[in-house]
Amino acid sequence: MNDLAQAHEGGMDSFARGLKDVRRLIDDGEIESIDRERRASCESGVAKSISDGDEDFSSLEP
Repeated sequence: MNDLAQAHEGGMDSFARGLKDVRRLIDDGEIESIDRERRASCESGVAKSISDGDEDFSSLEP
């Protein structure tokens, strides 16, 4: 029973640490920066055409 309680405490500590880290990333603007970088490829070229609905399977075939 003692091992079970310690495992539960460890899991809850890890969860709390993760929440604190995410809060720091949000407050520092890191999440927005990561999201901007990830979406940058959709702002031009074929990815933009796909996002805009201008492409279909046949137009993307080589």
